Amino acid sequence: MKKNILILFLLFFVFTGCSANYKIEVFDGKIKEELLVIEPDRTMANKQDDMGMSFRDYALEYGALNDYFTSYYNMYGDDTTVCQETIDNDCSVYDKEYIDDSSGIGFQLSSSFSFEEYADATIPNDLMPGFSSIYDGRYLTISGGSNWDFMKGYPDLEAINITIKSNYYVTSTNAKNKGNGTYEFQVTKDNYENLDSLYIIFDTSSTRRLHSEYSWIVAVVMTSLVLLILIFFVFKIVMMNRKNNRL
Repeated sequence: MKKNILILFLLFFVFTGCSANYKIEVFDGKIKEELLVIEPDRTMANKQDDMGMSFRDYALEYGALNDYFTSYYNMYGDDTTVCQETIDNDCSVYDKEYIDDSSGIGFQLSSSFSFEEYADATIPNDLMPGFSSIYDGRYLTISGGSNWDFMKGYPDLEAINITIKSNYYVTSTNAKNKGNGTYEFQVTKDNYENLDSLYIIFDTSSTRRLHSEYSWIVAVVMTSLVLLILIFFVFKIVMMNRKNNRL
C-alpha cells in the first residue's frame, strides 16, 4: 500500500479540479523543491470519494500525519516497509505542511537536494514521465515529460504548473523566460497532446550576473578592436594621400 499511496494521491487531486504547482530553486549547488496543492472550494474539499475519503482527509494525511521518502527508490523500491540507513542512503522524508486558511484546503511538501541527489527525488519522478536530472560537474540538465498523455484521462485537471528559479546562466531551455532568473512551463488540457518534454540546461560555472558581465567585457573588447582596426586603416589612407601629394 505504501508504494502506491503518493501516486494515488496525485491522481486524487486531479479529480478535485486542483492544479499541481511544482517549484524548484537552483542555487549554490542545491536544488530546493516544493509541491503545493490547494483546493479553494471548501465544499469540494469536503466531498468524499468512493473510499469515503475527502480532499481534506488526503491533505491532512500528506500535510500532517504521514512521512514520505524524498528518495524515489525508497518510496517505491521492493522493500519500503523499513528504510535501510546507510552512508549512501539517509532515509530522508519530505518536510510537510497542512494548509487550512483563506486560500483553501491543501498541503505542501518540500525538500532540498544536491545536484546529484535530485535525479532520485520522488516528486518530479512522479509528476513528469521520463524525468531525468544529469550533472556532469559543470552542466546540470533537467528534463521530463516524455509524454503527457495521462492528462486525457482527467478532464477536470486544469494544469500542471512548473516554475524554475535560478541565478545560474541557462544555456538552453524550452520553458518561458519570465525574467529575473524565473522560467515557467505549463501543461494544460488544451496543450498536452502536442507539448514537448520540458528541458533546461544550467551552466553552474557561471551565474547570470557573471555571464552578463563577461558578455559586456567581450562586447567592449570587440568594439575596441574594431575601432583600432578602423583607426589603423584611416591612418594608412591619410599617410598614403600625404605621400601622393608630395610626389
